[in-house]
Amino acid sequence: SSQTLFSVPLLDLSDPATISLLNSFLRRAPEPEDAVEAVLRCIEYREEQRFYDVGGDELTTGPQFYDVEGRSIMHVHIATLVKEDIESIDSFVTTRLHEFDRTMQNLEWPRTNQIITIQDFTGLKSFKLPKLLKQAISAATKTKLKYYPEVTHKSILYNAPAWVGLLYKSFKLLLPASVTKKIVIIGASDGSVRELLEVVAPEGEGDLSGIPTEVG
Repeated sequence: SSQTLFSVPLLDLSDPATISLLNSFLRRAPEPEDAVEAVLRCIEYREEQRFYDVGGDELTTGPQFYDVEGRSIMHVHIATLVKEDIESIDSFVTTRLHEFDRTMQNLEWPRTNQIITIQDFTGLKSFKLPKLLKQAISAATKTKLKYYPEVTHKSILYNAPAWVGLLYKSFKLLLPASVTKKIVIIGASDGSVRELLEVVAPEGEGDLSGIPTEVG
């Protein structure tokens, strides 16, 4: 709908939720005219994909876990994706973006307008990801960057094998500081869950209930 975006009134500048949403587009495209274009691209993409704002019981997907500040936590299990039978890159992108779209609708604008993503490497045995999966993940990431606002608070690589850290170091210098400051790598160890808890519940606040039960 052109009247709401992620269930937030789009044109009511007196609504703090609207201002918060528009600021998330400004984080992606700092120039106002570029941000306006980004909003229009997002609306057009959602209409093409038939991603509609829903509420209440209809909003069945999306995050069920939150950090101590109330930020939504998305859990992506890499080993499960490796086993997934990907019909096509397009279908993979549509499924992932639909899940992300529902997560956006679950945000409590303006109070909790950011997301923590846990990329969980637990159980991943192979150094190499299937070629089609890598292409599909890349396509989904590019689509999200193109059509959605910037809402990432932290991107956590959890139980990451050593090669993940080495790979990250090899291209870290190519990334802007605004990106690298959001990336947290937690290697596989006996204390990895505790390290994760320190990120989502710093200074001992909260408890393990803030971490998705599937993690680890």
